[in-house]
Amino acid sequence: MKLIAEPDYRSKILFLSFAEGSQIQKVKDVKLLKSQWLGHLASWHSPYKALLNCQNLSFSPEGEEVVAELEKLHVLLKKFFLRKAAAYGFKGGNTPAGFPFETFAGQEK
Repeated sequence: MKLIAEPDYRSKILFLSFAEGSQIQKVKDVKLLKSQWLGHLASWHSPYKALLNCQNLSFSPEGEEVVAELEKLHVLLKKFFLRKAAAYGFKGGNTPAGFPFETFAGQEK
């Protein structure tokens, strides 16, 4: 999995997308997401919002521990100035069960 970041410091929005073939199935995938996301935060020093483009992300957790780890990541990110996170672009426009961020069908919302 590769997380791609495009920061907009003026608007205080971190645009995130996933490289082709990215997936979250196991706890190690969530830990990799955490590592990459926190790496992108090295240059942030104020509250921000995150917008995740999930068109290239396959989210099919193999157990409740994966969902729990993702929820822990969400809580941690809030401690690192995250004000709100929203995701869009899941195949079929449906929010996968266990995904902790608010989701929308498209980026416009």
